[in-house]
Amino acid sequence: MTTMDQKVVCQKCGSENVAGLQFCGVCGAKLTAGAQKSEIVCPACGFQNPPSQHFCGNCGVKLPAPGEAKVQEISCPACGSKNPADRHFCGVCGASLTPPVQAAKAAEPVAIQPVQPMVSTPAHSEVAVRPTWGLAWGLFWRIALLWLLFGGIVYLVVYFLMLSNIIPPLQGS
Repeated sequence: MTTMDQKVVCQKCGSENVAGLQFCGVCGAKLTAGAQKSEIVCPACGFQNPPSQHFCGNCGVKLPAPGEAKVQEISCPACGSKNPADRHFCGVCGASLTPPVQAAKAAEPVAIQPVQPMVSTPAHSEVAVRPTWGLAWGLFWRIALLWLLFGGIVYLVVYFLMLSNIIPPLQGS
């Protein structure tokens, strides 16, 4: 059984690490000796199996034999040790395995121009307001209609008063 088959569980984040590493590859925490477990993790279901087993006790998949583990690895930029590709921190020195994020280029400052208030001054042009003939005729007919209506009401009042003999009828001479 190689150290690649043995796993160590991080006490801080609970992720599995290869035995023999000093730092967690996910969170960067220092791995303690009490966290070491000599279990083989099934590549299919993730079940932890005792090191003496050749098949997964959960799903029955054949567990990797020593030397069969095909894990993609990346080299630590600080110490050069090999680490699984899914790790964020080196298991030996704790350095970050992710490339540094390039800071965004700061925008060049732009000169702020003072804002000129918009003042609108009314134009001093004279506007002549002249009534149109349409308005004049409309006004004329309204006045004429009111006179006819008023005259009709006066006529009806006088007529009904004559009928009821309150006002004597006019007699011709």
